[in-house]
Amino acid sequence: MKTQLTIALLLALATPSLAGMDWASARLEGAMSAYQTGDYRTARRGFQRLAEHGSAIAETMLGVMYAKGQGVRASAAVAAGWFHRAASRGYGPAQIALSDAFAHGQGVSRNVDDAYFWALAATTGGDRSAEASGRIRVTTLGRSLSRETRAEIGEEVHNWRPRAQRER
Repeated sequence: MKTQLTIALLLALATPSLAGMDWASARLEGAMSAYQTGDYRTARRGFQRLAEHGSAIAETMLGVMYAKGQGVRASAAVAAGWFHRAASRGYGPAQIALSDAFAHGQGVSRNVDDAYFWALAATTGGDRSAEASGRIRVTTLGRSLSRETRAEIGEEVHNWRPRAQRER
């Protein structure tokens, strides 16, 4: 019992104070913690609230929950919608998820051009993991596209701006 109390005290001291965090960071941490422990109802409420305030991470996590049916009825179409919202904000992991949805026709019509677009967009966002995943998908998807189509999509990605930047 004494050991458990000591561990709990050490964890409490090691965890950053929520008072020092801003509202969104605290809510995101709480939602992610609930998700990781399988409390999907609490996680969904937290992510939903953050998504209402424009959090691409929360939108992506809602997409994951709908794709996997975690705490919600599984729906590839709803998942793709959440991935699209976050991808449109320039969030690399959502761009990868949306690329995969288009590549496999999960919740959206199968469309290699759109899959290629979102994979290529992920390579330019600054998220190293998404960039690496995007490069792999660009190579794979690009094999089924003509050089002209790849160039046209490349130009579209070059001229595309995330939603937050377009609204300024």
